[in-house]
Amino acid sequence: MTDSDNTNFGKRLFSVAAALAAGLWILGAVVAAGGASRAAAAAPAADGKAKTEPAAKTPGQESDLSSDITRFDGKPYKVYPDGKVDFATYRGFNLFGNMCGHCHGLAARGSSFAPSLVNTLKSMSYGQFVATVFNGRVNITSSTTNVMPSFGENPTVVKYIDSIYAYLKGRSDGAIPATILNWEGPKNE
Repeated sequence: MTDSDNTNFGKRLFSVAAALAAGLWILGAVVAAGGASRAAAAAPAADGKAKTEPAAKTPGQESDLSSDITRFDGKPYKVYPDGKVDFATYRGFNLFGNMCGHCHGLAARGSSFAPSLVNTLKSMSYGQFVATVFNGRVNITSSTTNVMPSFGENPTVVKYIDSIYAYLKGRSDGAIPATILNWEGPKNE
């Protein structure tokens, strides 16, 4: 490696580390705020009864899916007999194609520099998925350095993270084919 290569690598590594630190700071603030809100909600009211306010939302929860990400028979997606999917999963399909497909491949099978999400989601939990998307990831091996950027400040990704997860989980489970999807049912599923 030349001095120029070392300098460029150092600059890229520093910018990735700074992005990760910022993402962790944001995630820490969100977790702290959620804990304080849950504690306040559990405190007894003036009449001695516990408040019934809902807990604070966590990243991704403000979207159209439930916080536990299961909606249809324990799955985050629904595939109808005619092959159509629910609207939230369809939205995830479109967002994945626009935001993620250029690296992970339009069918989520990976590329020479980004992993197959079809395989990864077989063992990755929803929480790990959200943390990776929001904070990014650096994977350094002896021969390569792969960097996934943080999407924690992208309002579209943050708002619809559950939809993206639903689409990818359906692909990973083998329930959703690697084709263009259509949706069925109401838009507010």
